[in-house]
Amino acid sequence: MSRRIFERVASAISTFRFSWSKLVAILVATGIIIAPLTAGTSTALARFPQSYGPNQGSPSSSKTTSAPLQVKEYNISTVRVEQLVLKAFGPSLGAKIISRMLYRVIKPLAVDYHLKYTNANSPNWAGYIVDNSNNGILPVNGSASVFNVSPVCSTCTDTATWVGVGGQNGAKYLAQTGIDQLYLKSWYEFWPNSPHYLFPLHSGDQMTGTVQYDTTNGLWFIYIGDTTTGTYYSNEFSFNPDQTTAEGIVEVQPNGPVPSFSPVNFPNYSWQDNHGYWQPLTSPKVGTLWDECLVSPVSGYAGPGSITSGSGGNTSDFSIYDYCP
Repeated sequence: MSRRIFERVASAISTFRFSWSKLVAILVATGIIIAPLTAGTSTALARFPQSYGPNQGSPSSSKTTSAPLQVKEYNISTVRVEQLVLKAFGPSLGAKIISRMLYRVIKPLAVDYHLKYTNANSPNWAGYIVDNSNNGILPVNGSASVFNVSPVCSTCTDTATWVGVGGQNGAKYLAQTGIDQLYLKSWYEFWPNSPHYLFPLHSGDQMTGTVQYDTTNGLWFIYIGDTTTGTYYSNEFSFNPDQTTAEGIVEVQPNGPVPSFSPVNFPNYSWQDNHGYWQPLTSPKVGTLWDECLVSPVSGYAGPGSITSGSGGNTSDFSIYDYCP
């Protein structure tokens, strides 16, 4: 801290003629602390050809919402990231993930392509959806999995792989993180806001992602990491997704053909129940398990295969294919 900065802070404290907001303003202005970031409003943040939006072919609701929401981003320490990763993935898998947390990305990529999903009532999800809207085991507090990068051709319809909470029922507010299989970038999104792209990927990279509610402060924890390269991004956000569902999804832009892709594997997928326990897809606490087969109105299909027990405790393994098994 420079002498000038120190004197300004010391003077304010010694005279007690300050408010905490003024002190924080001084510290932010001088770079000593970092102010909360506002997600979804900065023109410098990344926007690729679409948002990874709600389930357009939802069997339970056709209501959609598109107005941007105010979302604040809060920087958290690496120690806190590690604690929440262990909570999401358990001690064994969590320790392996932490050992590959080598390079933390601080700022999203600054690119902007402007197109978004806008066509209602068109199927765009393939995968499994845990839907507890009718069984009273609410709220759903998290979604987590390992998955691989399976790119599509450079001229194909944009396709994404992600885990998330929400997007199926009600207003369809959705918290999610994943990868873009066309542009090979990682991202997070709080729908209906635009996605924020984070760091580049390579074909075959192994990824881990989680979205979970942090009961200690009421914020949503986002973690997306490339365990192949050691690159990761993580922070917490103020947001209120619809907490009736959790998902592991491959998503294709509505009204576009489903591209050919190698199977996207979701080993050790789990969702977090209302008491903070992580559950497999086969848990008796699942109200309805939607097996989503994406049927394009143009051409092609995508869908999940059978569910097997995961190696990470209360987890499930499944894969999503460019056809409906």
